[in-house]
Amino acid sequence: MIHKISHTSDYPSPRITIAGCGVLGKGIATGLLASPLNLDPSKISLTVRREQHARCLREEFPGLAVTLDHGDPVLWPAEATDDDEAGHFFFIVTKPQHVQLVCADISPHIQASRTPPVVITLCPGITIAQLQDWLPTGTPIVRSMPNTPVMVCQGATGLFPSPLVSPGQLSILTRMFEAISPSVVTLAHEDQLNVVAAISGSAPAYFYRLMDHMVATGISLGLPESLARDLITQSCIGSGAFAREIPSVSLAQLRNDVCVPGGSTEKAMNVLDAHGWQRGVKEAITASLTANRSMGQGTTGRSR
Repeated sequence: MIHKISHTSDYPSPRITIAGCGVLGKGIATGLLASPLNLDPSKISLTVRREQHARCLREEFPGLAVTLDHGDPVLWPAEATDDDEAGHFFFIVTKPQHVQLVCADISPHIQASRTPPVVITLCPGITIAQLQDWLPTGTPIVRSMPNTPVMVCQGATGLFPSPLVSPGQLSILTRMFEAISPSVVTLAHEDQLNVVAAISGSAPAYFYRLMDHMVATGISLGLPESLARDLITQSCIGSGAFAREIPSVSLAQLRNDVCVPGGSTEKAMNVLDAHGWQRGVKEAITASLTANRSMGQGTTGRSR
């Protein structure tokens, strides 16, 4: 069964800032607003770099504050209230090369806060140690790696918290991600997050490319595009749901259940194997992992 948490009224509505609203940042905002958490829209803020982008977001999210300034008072209320007891969760959803700049922008405001926000990054490569160097001492930090299906509350997310993140803060954040990610895992080792980025973070692109080629082949063999896309999309959804429903059955067994000995699917698998299917997948994921690990290497130094 695909998991989605039920409608709840006991979830404390935290203050949420999403800095950088590209595809993933906007997807998180969309997913959270559609989730059953009953989040207070007046406590959700978005930041972007361009005024034109801000105007588009204000039209798309009329109940949210949208600003170009990471120091905007709307993000950092002067007086904490009882409603802010759930805390402030500051998501940095920018390109890796911009993370240090955002940290520099928000550091004075973190230092002035009675309770520092939990800072969550959503990019591979940049380590907890680097973030600790760029942010004020005592800032709780979580590295995360969701994927784009969070936009429809069907993402997959890996988390790695720093030691300063309290169990209560991690619980609030985990429930936030569970509302948009049926799979949320907290990792034991930080470098595993780069593997998660290469496996599930990039997985939608892998699946979409396979689906695209399958649809194109269906069209070339006489199927209308809409029909081919509908069949392939549902086959992808159904296969994933089936695999999730019965985790005790190996993926190899599920594949073999479709491949009748000597049948057409088995012959198709033999063609994929002859073209180095397994080797190609492994090399692609390894190339992604290598790139993920190198992303933070060009960003060094202190911002505070």
